[in-house]
Amino acid sequence: MSKDDTEERFIKLDFEEVLWLVNEWESLNKDLGVNSYFKYPIISSGQFQTYIKNSLNIYEQIKSVLFGAGIAGKVLRFGSPGWQKGKIRVKITVEFCPDEPEVEETPDNNLLEISPPESPLDDLRRQLFTQENLPNNS
Repeated sequence: MSKDDTEERFIKLDFEEVLWLVNEWESLNKDLGVNSYFKYPIISSGQFQTYIKNSLNIYEQIKSVLFGAGIAGKVLRFGSPGWQKGKIRVKITVEFCPDEPEVEETPDNNLLEISPPESPLDDLRRQLFTQENLPNNS
C-alpha cells in the first residue's frame, strides 16, 4: 500500500470516540513530559486532544488565542497572487487509519442466494410441469 493510499484511509474521529493507546504510549509520555498511572490508557478523542494541547510548552494566554479566536497574520496560498491578511488558528484533530479496510455489511450481502447454473433438463422440467397443470380435455 502506498503512502497516498494510507493517507486517504485516515478518518477524523469525533470528540467522544474512544482511543486505546498501545505500544507507543510510554514513549509519548516521555516525549511530552507527562507521567501516567496507566500502562495503556483508554481515553476519548477529545481528552487526547486536550492532553496534547495542555502538553504544549506555550503560555496559556497565547494558547487560548492560538486555539481560539486566532492570531493576526498573513498567508501565502498556492495559486494566490500574493499574501492574504487574516487570522491564523491551530486545531488539533485525531484521525484513525484501520489496519484493514472496514467491510460494510448490508442485508443484501448476507442474503445473497447463488443460483446454480441452469441445467439442460430445466426446460424439460418446465414443460412437464406445465402439461401436468393443464386441465384434462379428454
